[in-house]
Amino acid sequence: MDPLAHALPLAERWLADDRTSALVEMTRLLASCTTAEAGFAVVGACARRTFPRSPGALYILDDARTSLHAACSWGEPPPRSLAFDPAGCWAMRRRRLHAGFPGDDLVCGHLGATERSDSICVPVMPGDDPIGVAHLRPSPGAFAEDLARIASFAERVGLALQNLTLRTRLHEQEIKDTLTGMLNRHCMEETLTREVLRARRKERTVSIILLGLDRFARVNEAHGPAVGDAVLRSLGSLLRAGVRADDVACRYGGDQALLVLPEATVEDAVRRAEQLRSAIADLVENLSASAGVAAFPDHGDSPARILAQAERALWLAKSAGRGRVVVAPTAVAP
Repeated sequence: MDPLAHALPLAERWLADDRTSALVEMTRLLASCTTAEAGFAVVGACARRTFPRSPGALYILDDARTSLHAACSWGEPPPRSLAFDPAGCWAMRRRRLHAGFPGDDLVCGHLGATERSDSICVPVMPGDDPIGVAHLRPSPGAFAEDLARIASFAERVGLALQNLTLRTRLHEQEIKDTLTGMLNRHCMEETLTREVLRARRKERTVSIILLGLDRFARVNEAHGPAVGDAVLRSLGSLLRAGVRADDVACRYGGDQALLVLPEATVEDAVRRAEQLRSAIADLVENLSASAGVAAFPDHGDSPARILAQAERALWLAKSAGRGRVVVAPTAVAP
C-alpha cells in the first residue's frame, strides 16, 4: 500500500482534531503561496478545520479602501454580506476585536439588526492600519473558545498576507519594467526561448511582433521627458490589455515593445499588429507606430534568428515611410 495514501487520512484527522495545529499549518502553507488567490484558498480551508461548527468569512479592503469584499468564507449558512462599507463594522472603526450579541445596539451593520446569533469581528492588522476583518458566528457553547482562536487566526492571516504582498512586489520588480508594467528584456528572452522550444516540440508556430513608436524623440523634445514617460506608460497599459491570456507583452528597449504570441500564425500576428498600430494612433495626436512580424519556423529556427528577422522587418517598415506593418522575408537556410 502507498504509505502516502495511508498517511494523508491520518494527517487530515489530526489537523481536524487539533485546531491549534491547523493554525500553525495555515501559517506554513501561506508562506509557500505566490498569489493572493492561493493564499485565500489556504485561509478558507484551514478556517474550516479551525472552526468546524462556526461559520465565518475573511473580508479584505479593496485598493481604494472604500469597500470590504469576502475573500473566502466557511461553514453554513454563508455570510449575509459579500461586500460592505468598512464604516459598517465596529471592529474596523475601533481597530480592535468586537463582539456582538442578539438585541445589542452595537451589532455590526453588515450583519443586520435582526441577526439572531452571537458574532465576533477582528480587524486584520499586520501594521498600524487594518487591511481587512475576520468575522465569525460562534456555535452555541463555543463562544469563549472561538474568541481566542479568531484573534490568533486574524493575527496570523495579517502577517502572512503582508509577507505575501512583499514577496509579490519583489518578484514583480525582478520581472517587470518599472515604467511600462510590461515584462522586462530578460523575461522576454526567457519567454521567447520557452515558447520556441514548446512550438518545436509540438510542431506548432509562435509569432512575435516588434513594435516601435515613430519619431518618439520628437515627443520628448516638444513636451519633455515627463510626457514621454506618460506615453510609454499608456503604451504599456494598451499592450497589456490588448493581448490574449497566453500572449506576453515585453518592453524591448526605449520606445520598442515585443509581443510573443504562442500558436499564432503570421497572418494572426499581422492582424494583431494592425489593430495595435491603430489603437496607438489614438494615444497621442500625430503619434504613429511601425511593426515588424516574424515567426517560428517561417523566419528562423531559434529565438535569436526570429528576433533578428523581426528587427529587420521593423527597420523595413520605418524605411518605407513608417506607420505600417511589415512581415520579415522568409528565412533562407544557412
